[in-house]
Amino acid sequence: MAENNTQSAECLSHLTAELEALRQEHCALKSASAMLVKTIEQLTTENSRLKDSRYSDDYKKHWRMVFAGQAMQSIIETKPNFKDVVEISKSAFIVADSMIEQISA
Repeated sequence: MAENNTQSAECLSHLTAELEALRQEHCALKSASAMLVKTIEQLTTENSRLKDSRYSDDYKKHWRMVFAGQAMQSIIETKPNFKDVVEISKSAFIVADSMIEQISA
């Protein structure tokens, strides 16, 4: 009978340990899913802010400068004898404005 009680106590001990491990795993999964939901919410919020900022003047000014810089490199590369920097700049900004107009259309 004592041997039967010992086996029951061991079995109960193992089951308690298994239950505790499952509880810890459940807490870890719950925490991970909460972090995932929070991250998704942050990304969604950030995406909507970016979408709203697309129409701001700063956004347009930034991309105008980026596109003009790229156009300027292309103009200098394709016409190495062209030395008038003012004309190169004007041409680059004309190209940049055209690119922005095409994107916005």
